Amino acid sequence: MFVRLAQSGQLPPGKMLVLGAGRGYDARLLRPGGLLIMLAFPIGRWGGSPPYTVQPDAIIELYSEHGFSLAYREIPDDAVPARRGVEELLLLQKGG
Repeated sequence: MFVRLAQSGQLPPGKMLVLGAGRGYDARLLRPGGLLIMLAFPIGRWGGSPPYTVQPDAIIELYSEHGFSLAYREIPDDAVPARRGVEELLLLQKGG
């Protein structure tokens, strides 16, 4: 998925950050104009046990309150079959 986005020119080299598990503190490391890359999983309907569902629109709203804007979003069609349709790729750009 990331290779496809990089080859399309949508990911500027040296200005992106892929978060690991955590609370989003890594986003503070980005310079203005940098891209924060997230894979929201699981979205939509998922069982009542962990991992609990996330709402991509709520993530976008939360980060917009901290100076980020949505640059791109996609429900990948090349996801692992078991996760197809229950994950969404989000690219958020840090304002400055």
